Amino acid sequence: MKDDELVNEMLKPVAKNEIRAGYPILTEDHFFFQLVIDFMSDKRIWLGTASDLVSDMNCKAVSANTAAKLLHKYGKTMLKKKGVSVKFIRTNQKRLIELKK
Repeated sequence: MKDDELVNEMLKPVAKNEIRAGYPILTEDHFFFQLVIDFMSDKRIWLGTASDLVSDMNCKAVSANTAAKLLHKYGKTMLKKKGVSVKFIRTNQKRLIELKK
């Protein structure tokens, strides 16, 4: 392999669908969405940060970062099917998530 081919191969971006070892697989089938639906079953509205959501749900299996990523990527479509709307509100100090039934 020539040097320039080797450099091109090393600089080739990682495919978006490639599964990386050690990282959770984030799909719309993630169990987190069922936890959110169960959490919202007795509430009409909830407002807080991703950390607040994970804490209020007593969910130790999902980090706040993962929860935010899942809600941003799949939340609006996935939860809307189940009757829960998701809205993101950004203030100067916090990034808030609003869940409504």
